[in-house]
Amino acid sequence: MELHLDPVLPAWALAAFLATFAAGVAVAARELAIEGGRRAALHLLALEALALVLASVPLLRPRLDLEVVTQVPPRVLALVDASGSMGEAAPGPAPSQTRLERARALVEALGRSTGAAELEALAFSEGPLLGLAEARAAGGTDLEAALRAALERRGEAAALVLLSDGRANRGADPTAAALEAARLGVPVHCVAFGTDERAPGGGLRGLRLVVAREVLVDNRVPVHAQFRATGLAGRELVARLAVDGQAAGETVVRPAGEDAILTVRMDVVLAQEGEHELELSLGDGATGEAGPAVLQGRVLAAARRARVAIVEGTLRWEYKFLRRAVEEAPELGSRSYRLFLKDGSTPVPSVDELARYHVVVLGELPRETIPEGWLEALAERVARGTGLLLLGGAGSLGPGGYADTPLAALSPLVLSPLDERLDGEWQAEPTPAGERFFSEAFGLPVESVAATWRRLPPLDGRVTVSGVKPGAEVLLAGPAGDPVVAAHRYGRGRVVAVTADTTWRWRFAPRTEGELHLRYWHALLRWLADRERLATGSVVVRVDQARMRGADPLDAWVAAVGPEGAPLEGAGVRLVLEGPGGLRVETEAAPAGREHHARVLPPEGGFPPGRYLLRARVGVVEAGTEVEVGTDELGFEVLDPDDETADPTPRHDTLRAIARASGGVYTHEGRPGPVFGALAALAAAPGGRARRIEPVDLWDHPAVLVAFLALAGAAWALRRSYGMP
Repeated sequence: MELHLDPVLPAWALAAFLATFAAGVAVAARELAIEGGRRAALHLLALEALALVLASVPLLRPRLDLEVVTQVPPRVLALVDASGSMGEAAPGPAPSQTRLERARALVEALGRSTGAAELEALAFSEGPLLGLAEARAAGGTDLEAALRAALERRGEAAALVLLSDGRANRGADPTAAALEAARLGVPVHCVAFGTDERAPGGGLRGLRLVVAREVLVDNRVPVHAQFRATGLAGRELVARLAVDGQAAGETVVRPAGEDAILTVRMDVVLAQEGEHELELSLGDGATGEAGPAVLQGRVLAAARRARVAIVEGTLRWEYKFLRRAVEEAPELGSRSYRLFLKDGSTPVPSVDELARYHVVVLGELPRETIPEGWLEALAERVARGTGLLLLGGAGSLGPGGYADTPLAALSPLVLSPLDERLDGEWQAEPTPAGERFFSEAFGLPVESVAATWRRLPPLDGRVTVSGVKPGAEVLLAGPAGDPVVAAHRYGRGRVVAVTADTTWRWRFAPRTEGELHLRYWHALLRWLADRERLATGSVVVRVDQARMRGADPLDAWVAAVGPEGAPLEGAGVRLVLEGPGGLRVETEAAPAGREHHARVLPPEGGFPPGRYLLRARVGVVEAGTEVEVGTDELGFEVLDPDDETADPTPRHDTLRAIARASGGVYTHEGRPGPVFGALAALAAAPGGRARRIEPVDLWDHPAVLVAFLALAGAAWALRRSYGMP
C-alpha cells in the first residue's frame, strides 16, 4: 500500500493558500482567547486546523495504491505459421482447406478443450507477430524470431503451441530459442502441418529396383532398391525381400533426413534355374503408420551354360559340323542359329539381339551386306564380355575385306587386304600353349596331345594372315608355324580366330579320334563363354536427399558390385552432374569402404534451383583396355531458397528438435491428441497468483466532504457562542 499526491496547483500557490488560511485561523484563535479563554481558543484552533486539512485534500488529490493478489488460470500462447507454404492445400480430411485454415480450426478446437486455461492465438511469418484473424499465407518462415517474440510478450503464459510445417528459410536456428523457453520454464508443443503430396503411402515411395538381368545359379545376387522417405527422419524402417512369394530376408534402415533417398541392398542366392520374381518392400514395421512401399522385378537364373549365335553366309560344311558340335554340347544350353545368305533374305541379329548371346560365331559374310554400325555394336558387346569366334574362309578375315573394319581390332591376328586363302592339304600342330589348353579338353596328358593330333586327317586350305598381335596365344599352327588357331582377350571379352575352314574333316577320323572334333569345338566355346566371369553385377548411384539446398555440397556414392556381390576391385568411377543453364560438372569418385564417394562443391552463389541429373560410369581395365562395366543415373532437385512453395513438405526434424529442447511434445495435425493432453494437464494444475495494483482516490470521496462540513459547522457554532463572526 502506497500513498501518492497529485496536487492541482503549483507548490507555491498551494503554500500561499495554506498560509493565508492558517493566518486566518490563528487570528480567530487569538480573539477567542481574549473573549472566551485559552480553552476555547484551543478548541477553535483544532476544529479549523482539521477543516484546513480537509479543505486542502481536493487540492493535493491524494491516491492510495492497494496491491490485490488473486488466483488466475494458466495462459497458453498459440503461434500459427502464416508463411507461403502454409497456403498449400495438401491432401487431407478436407482437401479444399489450406494448411493455414486447418491450423485455425485446430486452434479453435484447442480453445474449446483447454478448460480453465486461457488461449491466445498469434500468427507469424518473417515479420512481427500479428493477430491470427488477419493473417494471410505469404512470405518466408522465421521460427527463431517468432519464438523469441512470443517469449518476450508471453506475460504469465505457461506454454506455447507452435503450429507450423517447420520449413524455416529465414533467420537463425530456432533450437536456441527453444532452449531459452526451457530456461524460462515454458514448453513449446509443436504440431506439424502438411504431408508429402508426391509420396503416397505414409511418406514412402518406391523409386526403382536394380538387379542384374541374368545371374548364375548358386551365385550371390545383390539386389538394390531405392525408396523416397518423407517425414520419417530417424524412424526405424524394415525392408523385406521375397523371391517367388517366399521370404528371403529382411534388414532395418533409418532415413537420415526428412526427404531422404534410401538405398537398400540385400543379397539372395537363387538355387533353381529359370525366371524368378523379386519383391522388396519397405515399411514401418513397428506401427504400420508408414508404407509399405513395394518394388518388383525379375531375374533370370541360368545354369553355367552359354547361348551361342552362329552367323554364317553360306551353307558350307564347316558351318554344318560346327552347328552339330554345339547341339551335342550340354554345357552350351539354349542356342540360336542364324544363317545370313548372300541375297540378304535372313538378316543378322540386331544390335539389341546381340546382348542375348554369350558367344557369337562369325563365318563367311559378304562385308557389303552387313548393316551399318553392326560391327561397331559387336565390338562394344565383346568389350563388355561377349565371346567371339572368327571362322576362316575365302569371304572372312583379311580375304573378306575386313582388314579396315572394327573386326580387325577384335581379332588376335593381324589382318591385311593382301591376305588370301591358300589351297592344299596340311597337318595342324599344337603349340606348347595349345598342348596345355587341349590337354584338359581331351582328357590326355600334355605329352600325348601332339601325337594324338598327328593321327587326325589333314586339313585342306587355310587363310593367310600378316602376323600375331602382342599378348595373343597361338594354340594350333600350320606347317611353317603360321597361326591356325589364336586367342586373346579384348576388354572383358575373349576372341578366337581360326584360319582353317575344313576342320570338319576331323569328324571322319577313326572313332576315338573323331570325338576329338567335338571336344575341340567345345573347349573353344567354353573358353569364349567364360560363364563364371560373365555373371553380371550391378552399378547403383545414390544421393541422400531428394531435395537439397543450393548452398550445400553434393555428396554422391556409387556401388559397383561384381558377379559375386563383392565390390569391384580396381574399378574407376566417373560422375557427371548436369543441371539448369547448361551446368555440367565431371569428377572422379574415390573408394570409400564398399562404395565410391565424390563430393561436388557448389559454384559461387550456390547450385541454381531446378532439376539435376547425376550419371555414373564404372569401368575396369582388362588386358590393357578400359572396359565399361555399367552405368546408372539418378535425378534430384535443388530448391529455390526464396520460394517456400517449391518444397512444401513438412520438416519434422526441426519441429521435433524444438519440442525436445523446450520440454514440449511433438505431433502431427492428423494426430493432435498429445497436445490436447498436455494442455488438459496444464489446465488441471493449480493456477498462478496474479498481483495487481488497485488505486483508490481519496480526494473525491464523499466522507471528505462530510467531514469538512462537520468541522466547519462546529467551528462556526463555537464562534457564534462567543459572539464572534
